[in-house]
This record gives sequence, C-alpha cells and structure tokens, in this order.
Amino acid sequence: MAAGMVDCWDATVNQVERNTVMETTLWRELPEHLLDMVLAGLPVQSLTRFRSVCKRWESMLLSPNFLKLCAGRQSEKPWFLFSGPSGECIAHNPNSNKWVIFPLNFLPSFKSVAAASRGLLCIKGDDDRIFVCNPLTRSSVELPPMSIQRENPVMGLVVDKDQNSFKLIVTSSFYDSLRASDVTTEVYDSVSRSWKLIDSRLSRFPLQREALSYNGFLYSAGCSTVLVYDVNNEMWNQMDSPVMELGVTGPKLDTTVLPKICECKGRLLMVAITVNSALVITRVAIWELAQERSSARWKEMEVLPAPMLEEVVRLLPHGYLSNLPQYSGNDDLMCLVIASSRVLVHCISHRTWYWLPPCPFVREFGPKAFAFQPIPSALV
Repeated sequence: MAAGMVDCWDATVNQVERNTVMETTLWRELPEHLLDMVLAGLPVQSLTRFRSVCKRWESMLLSPNFLKLCAGRQSEKPWFLFSGPSGECIAHNPNSNKWVIFPLNFLPSFKSVAAASRGLLCIKGDDDRIFVCNPLTRSSVELPPMSIQRENPVMGLVVDKDQNSFKLIVTSSFYDSLRASDVTTEVYDSVSRSWKLIDSRLSRFPLQREALSYNGFLYSAGCSTVLVYDVNNEMWNQMDSPVMELGVTGPKLDTTVLPKICECKGRLLMVAITVNSALVITRVAIWELAQERSSARWKEMEVLPAPMLEEVVRLLPHGYLSNLPQYSGNDDLMCLVIASSRVLVHCISHRTWYWLPPCPFVREFGPKAFAFQPIPSALV
C-alpha cells in the first residue's frame, strides 16, 4: 500500500475511533431527562431490547418521568399475541411486519397467557398461581389465591387507563360442571388488592375459556349463548349467539366450531367456522353485533372466498380440522390461526384477506391468540 494511502487510512481509522469515543461519552453524560425523551420516542419494539444495554437503561423503564412521557405518546397499532407449544409468548408487530418473542422468564412461574388488556397480560402459573404483568417493563404482581379452586375458568382482564388499575374477572362452575347453578364468579380489584365473590345467576354456561374486554363489558362466547359481564354493575347478562341462526344460512348437517368474540375499531365481531362430519372446513364467516333500534342482533358481514378457503384446507394436516381455531381482533384487522403457525388476516375496511409471513420461532402455535396493545406506562 502506498504511503499516502496508509496515511489516509490511519487518519480515517483515528477519526472513527474519536467519533466512537465522543458518542459513548455523549450518551454517558447526557442529562437523564433528555435521555428519557430520546428513548420514549423509540418504537415500542426497541424498548424490549434496550434494557440489555446497561442497568441504568433497564431501570429507566420504571422511572416516573419515562412512564409519563410514554403515556403521552401516540399508541401504535395493537400486536397479535400467540402462545407457543412450550409456553413461549410470541407476537407479530403489524407496524414493522416482524415477529418478536416476549421472554416471560422474569416470572417465578409460567404456564400460559390467560388474558390481555391495554398493555397487561394475565398469566397462569403452576399450582393455580395467577400473575398480572407488563412484558415490556417486566413489572409484575402475583394475585392472592381465590376462595374457590377452579378448573378451566373463563378469565377476562379489564384495565382502567384513567385510574391505572385493573380488574380480573374469573368465572366457572364447580369441578368443571356445566350446570348453571354451579357457576360462580370472583373479581380481583387491584385497588383493594382482594377478591370479591359475585352472584352469577346464569341460566347457561358456555364452553369458551376466553373473554374479550371492551368498553366496560366482558364478552365470552359459546355455541348457543354469549355471556356479557357489566364491570361497573357487577352483573352477568346473556344474548343469543349467531351460531343459533346458522341453520338458515348453512347446511343442516354441518357443525359450527366453538366461536370467539373479537373487537375491531369499536365493532364487536364473531368468527364462525363450519365443518362437515369429516371435520373438513366448509365455511368461514364473520358476524357483527349490530344495533337495531332498541335491540342488538348478529348479522353476517363477511365470508371467506372459496379460493382462500381451498388454500386453508390444503394447509391443514390431512385436510381436516384437528385443533380448535384461534381468532383475535386488532384495530382494523382480524387474525385467524387455523393451520399450525400460518395466520390468516382479514382487513375489515378493505375487505381483503392475506397471510402473515411465517413465524421463524415456532413451527406451530399453542391454543391461545390475543390482541395486545404494548403500553410501557401500563402499571400493575
């Protein structure tokens, strides 16, 4: 190498080294309130990584000033959250169209995600332990034991963003009985930090184990009925499921798989998948709860086109449905997990269907899907 080129190379290397030292010194000496402003402006997905930079940055996730700045930022679109076959918590970020993993190893016990609402997750652990956590800040609280031991309850999480509080509603029958007279409900209030037993008075109990929190109500769907819990008045009500009406629109010999309530931009929706006697999917429909004068009833709003339905059937192992499908509403999108780890998405406003990119972390998802709004300022 010529002498002039060597001198030029050395000068360039020295400049890079000086810039690196300057940048390191700059960030180290930057006032904390300015650093808070810079970090609070980062995409939410970046917040899951910068805690590994140093202990100071990790502790900043819980600082009052940082949380206040995050609370004032514009919310990103909600993410789709899935459970993996070994309990992993996996999410798809529609803002970047990328998959991420939420490590939940900061919890002392973890089996599955039971509910999600406004940045918080309800986690079921071993030995009936229940946790509520914010996976972004890794803050968590373990709830005290309930008064009644329950098997496979309906669980719903309701977050009050104004009061920075939450309620967990848990309802089930004794010993997994399906008799409505055996159904009881307990509500945990983060303000009082205690459980309260509620008089359920249900005439029917659905098989669904998940519930949707929306606008002060909790919705849980079964094949013949939809349970609606009024959080403020602590009362259960019931409405018919659209599945009751499928005898008119679908073949009488076909069966509708257990549906689920979703919410998209303030619209309550339900997915109804119909299968024949061989468990081959024959129809996928989306229903909307429409208000008509003084009453509300379900109306069919969308049906999966035949070419896309054929593609779904081809992706299923052996061509038939072997596991219960999972659904989740997310802003203007609804996702359907029907075939292993492939996620079918319906855009409500554009009335289009498409597939999410394959998840690189797992070969198939577990039996849960949620809409998750990543909110660093959500407190437990």
